[in-house]
Amino acid sequence: MPPRSNLLAAALLGGCSETTGEPAPPTDASALKQIALTYDDAPLGDGPRFTGPERTDAFIAELDAAQSGPVAIFVTTQGLDRDDGIPRIEAYAAAGHLIANHSDRHAGASRMPAADFIADMDYAEQRLAQFDNRRPWFRFPFLDEGGIGEENKSGEKRDAYRAALAERGLISGYVTVDTYDWHLQRLW
Repeated sequence: MPPRSNLLAAALLGGCSETTGEPAPPTDASALKQIALTYDDAPLGDGPRFTGPERTDAFIAELDAAQSGPVAIFVTTQGLDRDDGIPRIEAYAAAGHLIANHSDRHAGASRMPAADFIADMDYAEQRLAQFDNRRPWFRFPFLDEGGIGEENKSGEKRDAYRAALAERGLISGYVTVDTYDWHLQRLW
């Protein structure tokens, strides 16, 4: 009996067609491969290693050094009430980064009445209108779109939030990879 690797190779090669030895023609698909970097909860307060303003300055400097291109900054507008809140978001915008909505109070959508959550989202939209590089994106705090818990099992609340986003021309800034940044922020 041949080794397993030989069987696997035979199975894989059996489906291949003959080639001419010429390289495959270039496609535009490689140009379409992109990664969107996003950052939630700005402007954050002081942490163990940085003050809030130091964190903003360091983050912008690192993004510039990495030549990352624009990063989406999802703002929790309650943070704008800090003395340095508005200038810090202005700094992100001035550096070419994109400003988007992460609510005002950063409350879980499943834990509040839908009307209250939508009002919070709307209030944040009003507060964010002053910034350059504004984008019509909304990221749900805690990535909670209103479907957590037995009482939200029907999807009614989630559907109300999705309808509210559509009515306002907002796009959900969903996440494909959760980095648990909220946990790491305690360290920085």
